[in-house]
Amino acid sequence: MQKQILKDARQGMKVVSLVEKYELSQSTISTISKSGGSVMKKAGTSGHNNERKWAREPFCNDFEEALYQWFLSAPSKNLPISGPLLAARARKFAFLLRNADFLLGGGRIQRFKECHGIIFKTVTGEAASLGIAAKEKWLDETLPDVITCFEKKEIYNAEETALFYHHF
Repeated sequence: MQKQILKDARQGMKVVSLVEKYELSQSTISTISKSGGSVMKKAGTSGHNNERKWAREPFCNDFEEALYQWFLSAPSKNLPISGPLLAARARKFAFLLRNADFLLGGGRIQRFKECHGIIFKTVTGEAASLGIAAKEKWLDETLPDVITCFEKKEIYNAEETALFYHHF
């Protein structure tokens, strides 16, 4: 909401109009306008969730940054990430950063996931069947030779082809 207030203020909307539109006090609108730079900066770096109402600093910023960077790098290592794995990695980072005040309970992992827009989905079908190196090798070496004898409209996903085959 603060982002929208700042956007309206920058477009020339008067404070009185903002007060009426958002049903906030004039002092609240003024405070948001004064802290506009930090609000926009936090809005741009708050992960994927733009629906958050509050822009709070994390309890342990270096811990959350390390955990988020690990989370971003995990798919490139073909790691299947789950809630328990994320919690175990969080405990490891807390230990490595020597944070004695860190307690994992109380929904901390859940808030971390919500803040960064993290959801867990299972990888199924063709995407989970082979390693990355085997896929890249096949795509680079074998696929170009196979495709040359087909027109573009004749090429289907293997799952689509199997579905089509089973239909008849």
